[in-house]
Amino acid sequence: MRVVRLKARPEKGGDLADVLDESGNPDDVRAVVEATAAATDPEKITAPKNSAREEKSSGQSGPRLLLQSMAEIEIEDIKWLWKNRISIGSLTVLTGPPVMTKSFLTVDLAARVSLGSKHPDGSGTCPQGKVIFFTLEDAPGEAIKPRLEACGGDSSQVRYAHGMIEKPDDEADDARMIRLNSELDHLREAIEAEGNVKLLVFDPLEEYIKGDGNSSKDIRAVLTPLSKMARSLGIAIVAVHHINKRSKDVSAVQTVGGAGAWTQVPRTVLHVINDPEDENVTLTRRRLVVAGSQTIANGN
Repeated sequence: MRVVRLKARPEKGGDLADVLDESGNPDDVRAVVEATAAATDPEKITAPKNSAREEKSSGQSGPRLLLQSMAEIEIEDIKWLWKNRISIGSLTVLTGPPVMTKSFLTVDLAARVSLGSKHPDGSGTCPQGKVIFFTLEDAPGEAIKPRLEACGGDSSQVRYAHGMIEKPDDEADDARMIRLNSELDHLREAIEAEGNVKLLVFDPLEEYIKGDGNSSKDIRAVLTPLSKMARSLGIAIVAVHHINKRSKDVSAVQTVGGAGAWTQVPRTVLHVINDPEDENVTLTRRRLVVAGSQTIANGN
């Protein structure tokens, strides 16, 4: 396809619409088109040059806004760790009242990923791979591993993160808590060094963030790059988070404690609640895992 200059254009220039406006006769428009098509050497019109692209190709440095045509972007299928609940390449927040077995659910998920077994609801199969646990609320030997083995998981596929160490001969007792605000690169390096990591668990995530948990600016500054890392590495991140004290007569989103960013940045916010149809009042009461907010779904 070529863009050419019309033959027999109006004196003031313009396009075919101007030809019609000037003469008022559709036959004159047809005549201009036929004359242009019959020309052996039509005058080409060159599109204006893209100064930003010229600058890039000339090797000049400096920040530039990178734009891409949506026509060049391919539609991607959603990959699920747990179909319609936890997607791979994103951050999922898991919340709910105390003593609602949120931590146990993360261990159950870890066991399923370590084996590549079925989703909790049988909707599909988890991708097989490694799991990394960051938790301050449960001791690895007293709670996490016993639960993992009770769920039938492969312990060799699960890692417990003690924290950051400074010297080659430092041990677990010397480790300090990782701060995601400034040490996300160290986390990425550890994930890449392990290889085949499919799930990352933080229980609870806010303990690894330095800042005001009620400030969307502080929380977003961590959750956004954390979500981008999940996407670039192709892993699922599940972060346990607590509800606030004002949890009655409000929407599900409003029950999530802290800043609004806790529900705005994650791809999905899952709530663990008691099944209202189960009248059992003991710890064995059936739990439901429902989406309080979600920006993606399989649609099937």
